[in-house]
Amino acid sequence: MQSFPRENLWTLAEIINDGDAYVTLNEIREYSLGKRISRQESTLFGLALCARYRVCAVNEKKENERPITAAYRAYLNAMHLTALSLVNHVI
Repeated sequence: MQSFPRENLWTLAEIINDGDAYVTLNEIREYSLGKRISRQESTLFGLALCARYRVCAVNEKKENERPITAAYRAYLNAMHLTALSLVNHVI
């Protein structure tokens, strides 16, 4: 099994940090439904990263949380749930 290229890891993390994880997840979904994926390992790695990216931040709820922080936590939570739900479509 080949390893996931490190530059792809950083690029995906950058996309997630920019708030565009839905673009990546939508692409994975579209390609998976169309059976156009040649390397399942990379796809599963991408889903795993989206499913677990900063998972600790989602669980760190503070009492006087700023709205932007709450929105970011909601974004991460939605990304995690979506990535996990897509696993069945890929495998």
